[in-house]
Order: sequence, then C-alpha cells, then structure tokens
Amino acid sequence: MYKIFKKNISILGFGIMIFLVSCQERDITEIVPKPTEPVSDEVKKVLVGLADIEFAIVSDWANSSNLLDVAAQSFALKPDAQKLILAQNAWKKARDPWESNEAFAFGPVGSLGIDGNSDTWPLATNDLKAIVKSTVVLNDAFIAKMNTTTKGFHAIEFFLFGEKGTKKVGDFSARELTLLSLLTKDLKQESNKLKDVWTKGKNSFADSFIKAGSGSDLYPKASDALAEITGSMVGICTELPDNKMEEPLKRQDNNYAESAFSDYSLNDYRSNIVGVQAAYLGKYNTLSTASISDLVKAQKPKLDEKLRTQFELTIAYIELIPQPFSQAIITSKDKIVRAQNEIRKLRAILENEVAPLL
Repeated sequence: MYKIFKKNISILGFGIMIFLVSCQERDITEIVPKPTEPVSDEVKKVLVGLADIEFAIVSDWANSSNLLDVAAQSFALKPDAQKLILAQNAWKKARDPWESNEAFAFGPVGSLGIDGNSDTWPLATNDLKAIVKSTVVLNDAFIAKMNTTTKGFHAIEFFLFGEKGTKKVGDFSARELTLLSLLTKDLKQESNKLKDVWTKGKNSFADSFIKAGSGSDLYPKASDALAEITGSMVGICTELPDNKMEEPLKRQDNNYAESAFSDYSLNDYRSNIVGVQAAYLGKYNTLSTASISDLVKAQKPKLDEKLRTQFELTIAYIELIPQPFSQAIITSKDKIVRAQNEIRKLRAILENEVAPLL
C-alpha cells in the first residue's frame, strides 16, 4: 500500500507543476524571478557526479531488464525447466539496480509513472487471475491500459515463481506465457524511458539537475537539487524499516513482504541501502565521482567518518539476517529488529546532520 501511496504523491506533484506552468503561460508579466545563489565548483562537480551515479544505476536496470525480456521471450516461445531458471535469475538481476534506485526516487521516476508501472505493491493477484481466465485479447495495447497493480516487477514475479514460489514449467498456461512476455517487454520499455531522461546532453532531466542554481528550469538553487536527493535517501531509510520490514515481521506473514513470491526480499533491502551509500559516496561498481561525502567531509570530517561507518554497520546487520526472509521473520526476529534499528540510525544521521549542511 505504501508503494501506491508514494506513487499518488508523485502524480499529484506533477499535476501541480503542470498547473503552475499553465498559469505562467496565461500571463508572462506575472512571472516572478526565481531566487538564485552562487554555486561553487565543488557543488557543481557533485551534481554532475550524482547524475553520473544515477545514470550508471538506471543503465544497469535497463540492461538487466532487456536480458530479463530476452529470457522471458525465449521461455514463452519454448518452455523448459532450464529456461525457467534462467528467467527467474534474470528477474532477480533486474531487481537489484531497481531497488538501488530508490535513493533517486524523485523527478521523472514518479512524474512519468515509471515507479507505478514498474513496482506497485501490493499486487492485485485476483485481478491477474481473472485476466488469465478471461478471453480478452492480450497485446501491447491491453498492457498499456492495465492497472499498475497488475503489471511491473511483481506481476512478472507472480508468473515466474508462482504464488507460493513453487512454479514449475507444467504449471504455465498459454495465456500466462503470453502475459509474461508482454509484461517483461513493458518493463524493459519503462527502464529505457528512465535511462533516457537521465542521459546528459539533450535537454534532459539530467541536464536540469546538473544545472541546479545555474540556469536550471527545475532547480533555482543547487541546494534544491541536493535536497531532492537527500530527501529520497531519507525516504527509503524510513520506508525500509518502518514498512517493508515491519509489516511482515509484525504480522508474521511473508505475504506482506515485497518480493514475497520469489522470497527475494532481503536482497531488495540490501540493494536499497547500497543505493543510498552509492549516492552518498559517489561510488557504484567501478564508477567513482565527486560526492556528497566530499561536501560533508570539507565541513565536518568526523560526521563523514561517522556516516561511512554507519553504512557499513547497516549493510552488515542486514546481511546477518539469514535467508530466506520468509523464515527469518519467525526464527530470527531479533536480527531483523537490530537491522531495522541500524537503518533508523542511518536515517537520523542523514536527516538531522547531513541534510542541514547541504
């Protein structure tokens, strides 16, 4: 439910933006100059670095989503056990960069509907079952009109792994195979859409972000852009312990865990924090850029060291939760609670100590 709520907020914000633009177009004399502030070379480098990190993450997602689509199309064309395993593994590989991207959950990922189309949870499983049983024509046009609660990652996961995570080749109907192939194609398109808007040099969102405080049409001040990213970092560090982990733990029911069909939830959680860490340190795989860490270290080196240590502790305690999460919520509650507390400590540092410096 929190996923749907977050998506609605994004859409509301986009609607407000359109309204404001339309007001400006009616009477150009009413436009009030946007406040500006000097942007240091150091901050400019950090904005470029953040855009580069995000482009690397969404490129990973686009590439892995393409491979998922290839695997799903191959399986749907001629199903066998090995192809099913390959498609299931491809789903997991596509999931990792997407969950890391939660640190950049602002701008086009919401306003263009990418988050809703790709990752709405909970999934309307009964609606999906009804579609499978119906005689409606399944094609690209139908997928485009589907409710977000019946498409994206979790609809694909539902078909690949089954409601109990025990799906076998012989369990697939012809219509399920058709839906699977259409849904992976749609997810691939969403991933390419996000990659495109974070591609620099063509009046993209990436360009507007990089130019914050220096002529950006979206961010009058550099601090506005930095507030966007730190807000997203704080946001996922709130959602993760208080919703994603808390609901299944409190209810003792893995059905409330996102990625429950594949039991991949713990990997999601780790990827969430890895994404926040990448945004802060300016490091993702082999990429290393100017970073928020540089800005913090220049002002408060001990705070930077404190946060780096907290990242390591948080990831370590998530990794101490034994797989699978469906069992851990019953047998390892204490380890889950400890990980939740470490995430909350991370959130507090980001929100109360780092954000005010930027």
